[in-house]
Amino acid sequence: MKPELVVVIFGLLMGCTPAPPATGSSPEAASPVQPVGLDVYRGSAIAQMVCVQCHDIGIAGLPPETQVNAPAFPEVASRGGATSEQLKRWIRTTHPIMPTFMFSEGDVADLAAYIMSLHHPD
Repeated sequence: MKPELVVVIFGLLMGCTPAPPATGSSPEAASPVQPVGLDVYRGSAIAQMVCVQCHDIGIAGLPPETQVNAPAFPEVASRGGATSEQLKRWIRTTHPIMPTFMFSEGDVADLAAYIMSLHHPD
């Protein structure tokens, strides 16, 4: 199977489908769908396996599990001045309530890329 097809199938399974055009507009007038990198897909998979236990990871259809008052990933990404480098440091830092996870550098980068992909400007 071609790698491009695997990415498209994985994206569809992850709920990354193009938004429908606005009512009354033609498909040509709709804004183009931005491609999502493999780092974002890998970070999403990590979030679904590990982080969803306590965080709202920003995926529609998954119930937010924030009984421990863990911040929602979309909220973290949208904090003023948030950067990928800050997120990498934050992910590597031990937190009082958060279990210690031993992520590889690649996993940290992928998870930061995923969280930053959830940034929605106000």
